[in-house]
Amino acid sequence: MCFMLLYQIRFFSANGISTVGALTKSISTASEHSCNKFGLLMDLAFGSNIFNQNARKCEGKSADAVLKKHCSTPNSTKWTKGVQVLSICNSITPYSPVAVWKDNNLTDVAGVVVSCQNGRIEMIAQSCGNPISLRNITRPESDSLFTVLW
Repeated sequence: MCFMLLYQIRFFSANGISTVGALTKSISTASEHSCNKFGLLMDLAFGSNIFNQNARKCEGKSADAVLKKHCSTPNSTKWTKGVQVLSICNSITPYSPVAVWKDNNLTDVAGVVVSCQNGRIEMIAQSCGNPISLRNITRPESDSLFTVLW
C-alpha cells in the first residue's frame, strides 16, 4: 500500500501576486505485493501440504512453495529484501509475502503475514514437508522478518 501526501506551496512574486503549487511525496507502508487470502485460508483449514515443483528444497514442499502458489512469486533467487515487518507492524497490508533474512541471506523461513499488532506477528507458513499452519513469530526471529519484493 502506498499513500500520497500532498503539500500545498504558496509562491509570492515581487508584484504581490501569489500562485499555488503542489508537491507530492509517496510513502510506502507495506509490501508491494499481496497474496490470495481465500486460497490461503482454504489450505489452512484443510491442513494442506503445499507442493510446487520449483520450490527450493524439501522435494517441492518448502516454505517458498506457499508464496509461489498464493502470491505468484517468481523463483526465490529473484526475491529481494523489502521493509522490516516490525517497523511497519501497525500498517502492513494483511496477506503480504514475507521471509526471514539473516546477514542479508534468505533463509528457509517464508510465509504470509496475517496480522501484526503491537509487535505481535501472525503468519501462515509451512516448514519442510509439514502442512501449512498459523504461527506466532516473536523476537528474535521477528527482527529478521522482511517483506518480499521482486
